[in-house]
Amino acid sequence: MKKKKKVWIVLLSIILGLGALIAGTYFTTKLQTVNVEFRTRLEEDETRLASGILDAVKDSGEFNYKDSVLFMDIEKSISKIEKSNPYVEVQQVVRKFPNKLTVYISERIPKYRIVDKDDVESWVILDEDFKALEKITNAELLNQRLDEKTVEIEYISEKIEVGDFLAYGMEMEYLNTILSGVYGRTKDYFAVRTIDYSSDKNTFYVTMRTSVEKEDGTIRYEGGCVIEIEGVKNLKQRALNATSVYVGDGNHLSGKDLSKMVTIISGESGCIVKNQGVGE
Repeated sequence: MKKKKKVWIVLLSIILGLGALIAGTYFTTKLQTVNVEFRTRLEEDETRLASGILDAVKDSGEFNYKDSVLFMDIEKSISKIEKSNPYVEVQQVVRKFPNKLTVYISERIPKYRIVDKDDVESWVILDEDFKALEKITNAELLNQRLDEKTVEIEYISEKIEVGDFLAYGMEMEYLNTILSGVYGRTKDYFAVRTIDYSSDKNTFYVTMRTSVEKEDGTIRYEGGCVIEIEGVKNLKQRALNATSVYVGDGNHLSGKDLSKMVTIISGESGCIVKNQGVGE
């Protein structure tokens, strides 16, 4: 019995010793390596990330190489990265024992735009989380074709700095829902130009335009109309219903066809499509 007891004591001592050694290493080993990898990003001809972005992310995180990997303030580094690099979203930071970190990032995609309150001739570009990605002039907007790739939110005129998030009220949460319903059809035949909102009427106004791709690859618009959606109940489905009326159940409508449209109220859906000549 005494011999078995001694064996167990020795084994326990070894286990505790190894545990203490590993724990000591984990607690005291300082950070040596930070790697940055993409989870998702746009194609080279579409990306808005600057060259050298991986090094920029690493530098802006201000990682303290004097700290143990275990005790690093990861959230603080994430905040600094995303503030310094507005087009970067940190998806995950993984601690790799004993002295490495891997930062996984994705590229934020321009989705909306609002007029820059400091300069009415400029725009603030936002993503689907309503983060301000950059400020650009009207000329830059057109040259970079961001007028085609983003939707103007007309009812907002709020001062916002690049890197910050727009906070405007509950109706902001519904914009992505509206677009997911509208584009539940197809993006081949039309584009959303603007979204406006009337708090008095609790109604969204979505300006649509039919789109035609020219031989040089650019987009030309042929008239359009405004979809009115009152209230927020079943918002995605009602946006889809209204869009179905607009595109004629999937048939491409030219500007001439659209000019013949009359007011349509789709019963219980509450969706109204009104003809409006928005021009070229």
